Amino acid sequence: MKNRGFTLIETIVYVALFGVLMAGILPAVYSVLQGGAQINRRATVQDEENFVFRKIGWALSSIDPAQTYSPASGSSAALSLTRYDGIHVAMRLSGTTVQLSEDGGVTYYPITTPNVQVSDLTFTYLSPSGNGPAGMRASMTINGESASTTRYIRK
Repeated sequence: MKNRGFTLIETIVYVALFGVLMAGILPAVYSVLQGGAQINRRATVQDEENFVFRKIGWALSSIDPAQTYSPASGSSAALSLTRYDGIHVAMRLSGTTVQLSEDGGVTYYPITTPNVQVSDLTFTYLSPSGNGPAGMRASMTINGESASTTRYIRK
């Protein structure tokens, strides 16, 4: 009579082999998932940086140098200016959120999400050098990573 099926020893051997295989695969899968989450966090920070710097670039690209703007010297935690199209733009850091106003600072709207924490936002006026234009440097720290951009004010 032929016995079909597994013996107890075969079952124990197969379960042990499966356990060894899973013990080897599980750390690799965990590492891949953890790396993916880390990349996702970094991409979020870069996206937020790029968006804020594009908004700063938008504001500074059409600044009307005939109008007053702040900072007109030194550094400041806020930016205030008038564009050629008459829009009064203001930017500031409120808590851990960068805020933008297009009505001269009456109403502010957040331009960063709660996914990131902005701990520093500084606008620095750059004096003209020779025949060169004046400029504005914006620097910020998002989730502990510093970044900056420089824009020049057209005459």
